Amino acid sequence: MSSFMYSLFNSYAGLAFCLVAGLTYVVMQLLDNSDHRIQKRISEESRSKQSFVKREKKVQHRLSQFIIKLVPSLGTKQLSSNGTDHNQLADRLRSAGYYQPQAVPIFVGMTLLLAVLPTPCALILLTFSYLTPEQAVWIALIGGGIGMLLPGLWLDRQKKRRLILLVKAIPDFLDLLITCMASGLSLEAAIKRVSDEIGHAHPLLRSELTRVQNEMNLGESVDNAMLSFAERTGCKPIKSLAVLCQQSRKYGTKISEALRAHADLLRTQRELLAEERAQKATVKILLPVLFLIFPAVFVVLAGPAAIGIWENLASPVEVTDVE
Repeated sequence: MSSFMYSLFNSYAGLAFCLVAGLTYVVMQLLDNSDHRIQKRISEESRSKQSFVKREKKVQHRLSQFIIKLVPSLGTKQLSSNGTDHNQLADRLRSAGYYQPQAVPIFVGMTLLLAVLPTPCALILLTFSYLTPEQAVWIALIGGGIGMLLPGLWLDRQKKRRLILLVKAIPDFLDLLITCMASGLSLEAAIKRVSDEIGHAHPLLRSELTRVQNEMNLGESVDNAMLSFAERTGCKPIKSLAVLCQQSRKYGTKISEALRAHADLLRTQRELLAEERAQKATVKILLPVLFLIFPAVFVVLAGPAAIGIWENLASPVEVTDVE
């Protein structure tokens, strides 16, 4: 009897195991099929998204190419129609770091495009009744004026930022130049060595020194190359350095001693400039203190007292008869 019960239990256990295993297999197949469907849907969505992104990039590329071709053509037509000398504008662009031949037409074309662009925008808004005719006229006029002034302001800002970076790099340049010349290198070799070493700290100065080396390789003297460097950047310390090198070569003085004296002079000028800015800071901070900080302090200190006085004056005074 016990053997029969044992065999029956084993058969039931085997049957239960087969049922559980079969059910698990069915569930796993269903989940696997659902995962395949999800992956297929995700891949379809990703392919559609990639195709949309490709079309969008293609449209953006065509639009950018159209603008790139349109802006210089507008600038060239504007320059040719006016017949004006654009040397001054080219000098401003070179001072800001734009040496490309198409820099002047691109700048003029962008200025013209920004000046004209507000007018069609105002007309479109007027067509859809978002603006009144008076508002459209004002937007076109003010937007055109801002569009004409904005590129010039941006160019002056770029020039100023670039000049600040160059002025900050001059002391390090002079120290390295004096060290190289004191070790026996010539001025040309010292400039080349300094341009190789100063690139990590001052990449802008390195690019300009590379341009100076290219001019010297083409046959220019160091004096003329440094003078052209000073003219295209508008940096006064570079100009004084170029004049110093020219006079040292002319009168036969030692360039290393002259450079050391010039470096001391530049340090003194920087200290005087820092003191001048520190003295101006006290005057510049006066207006914010008077119009921003002092009213807030006055409200915090005198506000509660003023509220109390106002409440006392506004409350009625009870008069009692004294017999």
